[in-house]
Amino acid sequence: MKDKITILGIQLDNISKDKALEKIKVFLEGNKLNTIFTPNPEMLVDAQRDDEFKTILNNADLAVADGFGIVMASSILNQGPVYRISGSDLTINIFAIAEKMNKSVFLLGGLPGVVQEAEKIINEQFPNLRIVGADSGGRLIRENGDWIIGDGLITRINEAEPDILIVGRGHPWQEKFINDFKYHFKTIKLAIGVGGTFDFISGRIKRAPLIFRKLGLEWVWRLVQEPSRLPRIYKAVIKFLLFVNKEKSMLGKKKFKVRFAPSPTGFLHIGGLRTALYNWLFCKKHNGTFVLRIEDTDKTRTVKGGEQDILKSLKWAGIEPDEGVYLSGDKAAQKGKYGPYRQSERLETYKNYVDELISKDKAYYCFCTEERLRTMRDEQSAKKQAPRYDGTCKNLSKEDIQNKLESKIPYVVRLKVPEEGRTAFDDEIHGTINFENKEIDDQVLLKSDGYPTYHLANVVDDHLMKITHVIRGEEWLPSTPKHVLLYDAFGWKPPVFAHLPLLLNPDKSKLSKRQGDVAVKDYREAGYLPEAINNFVALLGWNPKSDQEIYNMGELADLFELRDVNKSGAVFNREKLDWLNNHYIRETDIGELTKMVIPYLVKQALISKDEAEEKFEWLSKIVLLLRERAQTLADFSEESGLYFKKMVQYNVELLKWKEMDISEAKQNLEGVYELLSNISENEFIAQNIEAEVKKWINDNGLKNGPVLWPMRVALSGEEKSPPPFDLAEIFGKEESLKRIQNAINLI
Repeated sequence: MKDKITILGIQLDNISKDKALEKIKVFLEGNKLNTIFTPNPEMLVDAQRDDEFKTILNNADLAVADGFGIVMASSILNQGPVYRISGSDLTINIFAIAEKMNKSVFLLGGLPGVVQEAEKIINEQFPNLRIVGADSGGRLIRENGDWIIGDGLITRINEAEPDILIVGRGHPWQEKFINDFKYHFKTIKLAIGVGGTFDFISGRIKRAPLIFRKLGLEWVWRLVQEPSRLPRIYKAVIKFLLFVNKEKSMLGKKKFKVRFAPSPTGFLHIGGLRTALYNWLFCKKHNGTFVLRIEDTDKTRTVKGGEQDILKSLKWAGIEPDEGVYLSGDKAAQKGKYGPYRQSERLETYKNYVDELISKDKAYYCFCTEERLRTMRDEQSAKKQAPRYDGTCKNLSKEDIQNKLESKIPYVVRLKVPEEGRTAFDDEIHGTINFENKEIDDQVLLKSDGYPTYHLANVVDDHLMKITHVIRGEEWLPSTPKHVLLYDAFGWKPPVFAHLPLLLNPDKSKLSKRQGDVAVKDYREAGYLPEAINNFVALLGWNPKSDQEIYNMGELADLFELRDVNKSGAVFNREKLDWLNNHYIRETDIGELTKMVIPYLVKQALISKDEAEEKFEWLSKIVLLLRERAQTLADFSEESGLYFKKMVQYNVELLKWKEMDISEAKQNLEGVYELLSNISENEFIAQNIEAEVKKWINDNGLKNGPVLWPMRVALSGEEKSPPPFDLAEIFGKEESLKRIQNAINLI
């Protein structure tokens, strides 16, 4: 059974109810807001004409099928069996989990009075559940970009500090409300849209008997109870099946198929990642197939570990192939019926096609020595001519060729380019491009070692693997006429070409290692998150025609169009990347972020792996304190050294605030020492420490600077550091007092 299925462009988690409930428990133990939606057939129909709604559903942290129609659709579309989880049943289970985990719930939506009646019934069933709010929320609708909601609604929700928000407004408004306000909620860890669940719980609408639900006939029951729902029933049944049948008919038509075909002559370049990403986005946009092929025919330049790095970097970025070479555990594997997918394993195939070209007089043997070719190029260079083969072997007689072959004289095979006319092709980005044939070189197709060149191998492989679109870097644009000539020579239809603009340094030169990191590995090891890298490189040369800057992979796939890719090169702005990475760091759950940071702390020998596991909660506090300013994961190890130092050494003058006397600093530190000594271990947290210290400052007629500056320096030993209250909580009472006493003694 598939873990995920896609129905009408909406991706659904195909997991059992038990697994769904386990995920919900994990969500509630984290620190970020997670969204749960339960798409039904009517919602899927509405999403076909509402791109925003479609994107929101696809970006849910958990989306489970609700509705027997989806089970039918999955069968019709050959997606396999699918789990169906009722939104109402899931909501009841969430109440049970919340009660057991002591999590609070806010009920939002429904007709006036209905949600309050539902609250009473829920309390009867779950007496220990903490419901901290029950509010109809007003109209809960957006008009002309503005939300029409109850006065002070968001403030009321935040003041109630719920862990869970249950929104029963009906689609698409409940999903759009959650999406639009998710960054305004301060404590919510889980938000779910539940449609008419409050109506069922309150008894305003009687729920269908179990037999109707099992047979998928709830819509019949609802129609009897509410005849006014007929248009919605029509949409959920008839229109839904029409859309499903249309999608089924499309499945029989030719699908788009793309490939990313890197060479392991180095580690994956950031530009290569962008090419892979654009291919992947195009594939997802059109429900196509993404192939990863390794073009390893240049054995002299192949780098050890190059292929492994390519596979590892792509997997890290979440760009995994549907077909071809992929990483299984730590080892490379292959999948698909058109393999093998390494060119070095397809040599006999290429040899057969070379023989075909020679038999058609579309290619010829070339016996020129390397010395002769070098002399020829030197002469052309001296005459300021473009380097190209002069055709010496182009018209050898059959007898000459046979004699040389029998004498085992080394040879290559070259493409026989027509001497007159021109070769043209259409490019999705650059339009129609023409090349004069007299300017096209007789390209080597088969090298003397029996290996094909890229030019032959990529054309043969693209044809045999049924590639429909070749999306690659602009550097291959001058080679494309040779490829078109090869397609013509074989009698094959060429794929659609799209050549991506170059990535540029700030000085508009081609992106190179001389001016900074270019390998994905460099950014991975520096602590850039894949979400940030993908977001950043996606916008290098592609304009989604929006002022939005933050995009996840689902949004990028929904918006991506080759026609929106620019022709001109894109400047690689490292500052923009750092800004994006900081955004994604701040959005990451603090527990997950701490796990990401630990390897960097271990690498800097600040803490051992075993010790990090023991002190995970303490490390999380440090990570939380530093995350607002951190641009990379490596920044955490660079900025957190002071928390691991046992003895702090600094110049005593650093304890002085501006022009204050050092004796005043000592007096204030002594007062702070006494104050902190009287705060219990259990209450030794930043919020309490700040309140007590500032009260003491106010009661004694002092000012913040002369007290807080020496306190902060005493704790950190540094001129610049986080606030003293946060430092004190992280160090703990014993260590904080020890450091303050050390400063007093130093004076």
